[in-house]
Amino acid sequence: VGTSAVINRLLSLNKNVIFVTNNTSKTRAAYRETFKNVLNVTVADNQVYSAGVTAALYVKGKLKKGEKIFLVGSEGLSKIMDEYGVEFIGHDCDILDGSYFTDFVSYVPENDVKICCWRF
Repeated sequence: VGTSAVINRLLSLNKNVIFVTNNTSKTRAAYRETFKNVLNVTVADNQVYSAGVTAALYVKGKLKKGEKIFLVGSEGLSKIMDEYGVEFIGHDCDILDGSYFTDFVSYVPENDVKICCWRF
């Protein structure tokens, strides 16, 4: 019996099936599409939890109106922050060799930046 059959069987029994990943590069919509196209499984947004979703929920709960985060991460993570209404500056600068960050040594974020969120 394959993965698709097991997941679909659990769903047909009205079991609450959730999917958890530590990947921050994909949105829930991207995961839904992967489940549909690869596994032939239909899932809802509230069944998919990634590190990006968890981070967005966390920072959204910590920020006051007008505050934002400094985001160092992938395009997918910035899309997740957008989906949750988290204001940010930065993003899409996760070059692994670190050379991109030499410009940040003397960087001072604006006063309205309250949290730095770093994807690694």
